[in-house]
Amino acid sequence: MKNSLQIIGVDCSSKAIHAALLDGDGKLISLFKWFSTQKKTDQRFFEIVGDFEEFVSSLSSVNTVGVVEGAIYIQNFLATVSVAQVIAGVKKAFHQRGIIFSVVNNTTWKKVVVGSGRASKQQIKEFAIGRWGMEKGIDQDYYDAACIALWQLLKDGEVNVSSVELE
Repeated sequence: MKNSLQIIGVDCSSKAIHAALLDGDGKLISLFKWFSTQKKTDQRFFEIVGDFEEFVSSLSSVNTVGVVEGAIYIQNFLATVSVAQVIAGVKKAFHQRGIIFSVVNNTTWKKVVVGSGRASKQQIKEFAIGRWGMEKGIDQDYYDAACIALWQLLKDGEVNVSSVELE
């Protein structure tokens, strides 16, 4: 493993944060999920982000790099704002811990990792299963988080993506 480097890729929604931790060689170490069943957005935000902050505080700021998918327009304005707030909470947690992080647009990581900026959920899932042997039937956001982390490695020129045939 290259210099004990860890990359944590993060995919956010208004109800959960999904993350994947890769090592410096692009191997999948762990998958994580922090979620809330609270009905009110503000209550969900504090629960989800608070749990994520607790996790981030356990990471080494020396050898960890974070990357989070940027906000996209969802069903409506309020849903989009809710997701953007969770992303801001993730960025704050990284910043407070001293972890260098970046934000990536979904079409950017999809193009670099999967080969098409318009890759479908199925294509992303097939890629992740082919690359890491991830289970079928888990939340789509786990596949996305792992690919987001891989994007950071590929961007920095650390690993080569293995080719996986996509339909």
